[in-house]
Amino acid sequence: MHLLSEFLGNPSPGAVHLKLLDWKQSLPVRTVQAREFFRDSPMNSFYLGPHPQIRGAGLKSDRVQSCRLCRYNPHIAGCEPDPPTFRSIYSLPLMPDILSIPETLRAILARTLAASGDDTPIVDTQPVGGGCISTTLRIITAKDTYFLKWNGDSPPGMFRSESEGLSAIRSTSSIRVPEVFGFMDRTDSEPGFILMEWIECPAAGVPVRKAGSRLGAQLAALHRGDARGDQVLYGWDEDNYLGVTVQSGCWSEDWVCFFRDRRLQPQVRIAVDRARIGRGLHARLETLLSRVGDWLGGVPRQSSLLHGDLWRGNVLWGSQLEPVLIDPAVYYGDREAEIAYTELFGGFPTDFYRAYESEFPCPPGREERRDLYNLYHLLNHLNTFGGSYLSAVEAVVRKYVGL
Repeated sequence: MHLLSEFLGNPSPGAVHLKLLDWKQSLPVRTVQAREFFRDSPMNSFYLGPHPQIRGAGLKSDRVQSCRLCRYNPHIAGCEPDPPTFRSIYSLPLMPDILSIPETLRAILARTLAASGDDTPIVDTQPVGGGCISTTLRIITAKDTYFLKWNGDSPPGMFRSESEGLSAIRSTSSIRVPEVFGFMDRTDSEPGFILMEWIECPAAGVPVRKAGSRLGAQLAALHRGDARGDQVLYGWDEDNYLGVTVQSGCWSEDWVCFFRDRRLQPQVRIAVDRARIGRGLHARLETLLSRVGDWLGGVPRQSSLLHGDLWRGNVLWGSQLEPVLIDPAVYYGDREAEIAYTELFGGFPTDFYRAYESEFPCPPGREERRDLYNLYHLLNHLNTFGGSYLSAVEAVVRKYVGL
């Protein structure tokens, strides 16, 4: 069942009523009250988009951030969030289902914690702003604090791919990623999960934007490595995931062919199969695919290890304002594809781009290629979240091949 939220009545400040609806049939499912929903957030109003708006009464309209409700419960479909500058813990005292851990997972989690040296009991669980795909919790034991992500419907190998992606980035010693204490992919009887270290973020009000230059320099260091020594290859050892979409890892010596055949073409195929696009747009996309070399060919490049899903929601800031990357979709590719995506949803601080260019300048013409690289992510969002991204896809296609 796909659920979304509908605004109910005229709530008083600090108490927002949400009615959960079946997305397809618009039938009421249940009503909940989220008191002080953003009690610990630097912004106290919120918005669920591109679906119906939800705003707390009496709050300034210029202090609106995207709704994090879908970040707590994977069964609430919905929005592409516009996150705050760091993630914080929010209070949902009347939604206990979000805090529960299945008994089958609880036993496995206890064994995983014990294997990492913590055999103390879990004393508290708290919801965490995370991805729209899985349930995310802060796990507090008598000894330490951890981050848990679990999903009863995760695709095969999803959490293993995440762990391997984090390990690949960590091995470069260029930029921090969370330590993984254990993971398990879903079985017929048990949900999948990944357990990681808890990243303590700065206190509310700390100007993390000033740390953008550090992120830029460290990302440049990550990108300076290559795939196989002197042999330039693009891809990954096996398929992994961009969100819940399978991302091909087949190696190629030709970046233009790889990006066309292993990135854009599969997304176009999914869009056709799911009826996300009509015949006209499909035809223009096929024309664009046939001409990818017109824009990407002849550019000096090397094979760089990419995070693969680097938008600002996948960057945390540690207590010392050190950047921490999460939720990777790693592969070796042209680093311009990574930099392009950092600009798609709100962008990173100006200091980030200045520092990156200072350490590892991009070839001339990057701005002309940027939207073509971002078409991959826009198509993935269209296929995953629906028609609200159709106009953005159409705009990119129109830019490169016309009406």
